[in-house]
Amino acid sequence: MAYYSGQAASFSELLSVLVNACVEQGWIWVDNILSKDQIGIKLQIVNNHITALAGDGSTLANPAPAIVRMGALDNQTVKFPVDYYLFIFENPDEVYLIIKYELDKFLWLCFGCSILNLPASGAWVAAIKAVGSSDSVNIGIDEGGTAYTGNPTSAAPFWNTKNCHNSFFQHGFETLWSPNSGQALSTIGSVVANGHMGALISRQPNRWNSETIMLPIILLALRSSSKKSYVAEIVNARFLRIDNYDPEEIITYGADKWKVFPFYKKDVLNKDGGGYRDSSGT
Repeated sequence: MAYYSGQAASFSELLSVLVNACVEQGWIWVDNILSKDQIGIKLQIVNNHITALAGDGSTLANPAPAIVRMGALDNQTVKFPVDYYLFIFENPDEVYLIIKYELDKFLWLCFGCSILNLPASGAWVAAIKAVGSSDSVNIGIDEGGTAYTGNPTSAAPFWNTKNCHNSFFQHGFETLWSPNSGQALSTIGSVVANGHMGALISRQPNRWNSETIMLPIILLALRSSSKKSYVAEIVNARFLRIDNYDPEEIITYGADKWKVFPFYKKDVLNKDGGGYRDSSGT
């Protein structure tokens, strides 16, 4: 793993940090497309956001249906300078960019590739916001998420929340790309990571010793006849209830170290999140 941290004075500087670090780790940057093997990510600065569009390779063939975005929520502005944390992994290729501003607010962008044998490339991309988002935070831990209108963000990657497409995965089954989101967990064409984990997430931390479990982010594609296909596991990130952890705290498990981040802003008083809050719970 390659790790970079520091401060940036603008989204343009953040994008330069991301691109330069990825190139240093073997990625290629041509015509605003960052590519490695079968993954291609078009990165741009648009209206004070970093936007990301995923596709295949350096030509961005077979692009995702829409971009995802990293930028301020709830009609706020990001106050620079910001702290950034950048993690770049290999085998599988996964990249995570997280920024912190105003002491306790975090934004993120990530992308990578599944290591499974799929009909398509297995590329995935996610960010804190969807295109056209109303910029409100809307994240609930229950299956199906919450149902606010206005295309709000779910704040979390591959979270099954109504009206939000802030994550895309290319599997190549009935459709080439699938977003997170849907009217219900039975919606064909969605890819979700929290639906089958809903009960486990809701029961953390446990009542016995207040510990919480690091849950794998397993992506399931919802298919016809009530079937689901296992299409990826996000290797270098986990779902974690952070009631008893501080943002940026490091958890050590054997030889592994994990850095704790909220999906947006920790809020122990509204731990399960919800609509139109300036927080994402725990």
